[in-house]
Amino acid sequence: IVANLGELSDAEAFKEVCRINDDNLEIADLLCRARAKKAWISPESRAEFLAAARSHPEPFVHGCAVERLFREWVARYKEQAKAAAISMPLTDSERKYALDEIPYDERPQP
Repeated sequence: IVANLGELSDAEAFKEVCRINDDNLEIADLLCRARAKKAWISPESRAEFLAAARSHPEPFVHGCAVERLFREWVARYKEQAKAAAISMPLTDSERKYALDEIPYDERPQP
């Protein structure tokens, strides 16, 4: 299903996932994983990805998107991701997901 959504924008893909019977949110989780692999690249792609994930009615999906985004970002540009975990406009719970992807002894203090 997620592969079939590959041609859609983030916003369109998350809208389609909302139409699917996804009681356990497995498809939404897989969509977050797949989309985060490209979303971390630029401020615009990060903002688009997070806005699309936030359109989903389940808060779990918002946290999943932030977690996956920061996991990809920290793996490549740890210092940049650490700074963004504090400075990006995130909710408190989203910020916790972001900070959880940074090794404990390297986490910035909000």
